[in-house]
Amino acid sequence: MKQQLGIPSAQEQLLDCYTQQAEQFRHTRKKPWPEMEHIITALSSLPNTHTQSTYAHTAAVWSATPTHIVWDVWCGAGRCFPLLQDALPWLDYTGIDFSPSFVELARQEYPAATFVCQDMISFLQAQPSQSSNAIIGVASIQHLPTHLDRARFFVESYRTLAYWGSLILVNRSFSEWFFSTYTWPFVEALLYRALSLW
Repeated sequence: MKQQLGIPSAQEQLLDCYTQQAEQFRHTRKKPWPEMEHIITALSSLPNTHTQSTYAHTAAVWSATPTHIVWDVWCGAGRCFPLLQDALPWLDYTGIDFSPSFVELARQEYPAATFVCQDMISFLQAQPSQSSNAIIGVASIQHLPTHLDRARFFVESYRTLAYWGSLILVNRSFSEWFFSTYTWPFVEALLYRALSLW
């Protein structure tokens, strides 16, 4: 109905926003989140041996993979890449974002990395089963506008991850910084709201 009335979808609105704001977003998001340490720790603990899988196909995929394949969904301008490259140089990194502006900025800044301009669900659907060691997403899942899209993302992530693979999602609103900064104002607002209802 919205498309019939000429109203852009949520994805189209988001793409338009990021196309217009890509340069500004890149500059305001240069500083890495503290949560990146947790991502690096999780990625560094991925199994180094390819014999741990009980599934022959997965073992074959892993034994044919000298490095760990990591997909960064909704990678923006690629800010995770230099941190991961410095800490874990054996990772085979691919960044995926549906904004051509972000992907172009990422390719210019980090020519050694691979960046794909595609939405995350379509990218995952095009990949073979059990073909990635890890999928990371920093502030990404909230950009999927419907519950169905989010369900598809989780289904495809599960399908494409190797048996010992990891899906690592970080969302800012649930970060340690958020809680340490906003816990009391949040509780205060809840109490105020509760008391105002009496």
